[in-house]
Amino acid sequence: GGLLWLALASACAFGADARAVALDASVSSVDVWPFATMLSDPARTLTLDQALARREEFTRPNVPHANLGPRKDAVWLRIPLQMGQRDSGHWVLSIAYSSLDRIDVFALCGERFLSHALLGRVLPFAQRPLPGSVHAVDLKLEPGQRCDLMLRVQTASSMIVPVRLEREEVFWSNEASTQMLQGVLAGFRTGGTPFDAL
Repeated sequence: GGLLWLALASACAFGADARAVALDASVSSVDVWPFATMLSDPARTLTLDQALARREEFTRPNVPHANLGPRKDAVWLRIPLQMGQRDSGHWVLSIAYSSLDRIDVFALCGERFLSHALLGRVLPFAQRPLPGSVHAVDLKLEPGQRCDLMLRVQTASSMIVPVRLEREEVFWSNEASTQMLQGVLAGFRTGGTPFDAL
């Protein structure tokens, strides 16, 4: 019952989307925040079923880019996607703000509920879906389909959600560059240079 309702609610929701993130073979990395709509959950009790049932209440955030500020509520973000027919469907969702406590990521395509992943500081580093400097998860979406990403975000810090979709090779290339920069900065902070160990 529950998953069937999810599928039907999601499928109905797709028809109302005027703007969706177009993902095809020509795209390697995209900032999806401009496509996001949000729903506040002051009681922090809404389930995915309930959030989808209230899809008409989602609105575009009138805030600085990806910055919802300090909040006590939970926030649902909805990001509609249009998958290219020849797209592999393999993407990495990343959120480059380490202080977020908990992010639930749900993926739905067409009439199918695909996956749920938990990200955020509630997880020990070893239990993260993808180890790295940002919160990230592999997604396997369906070519040619209309899809929805539903993110539930809850945190005691400022709610800053710079969410991107990237090809796997782009994500890991960015991670390698970040780690190299962090190594250089760590060397300077300790009074040495990155070459001292060579």
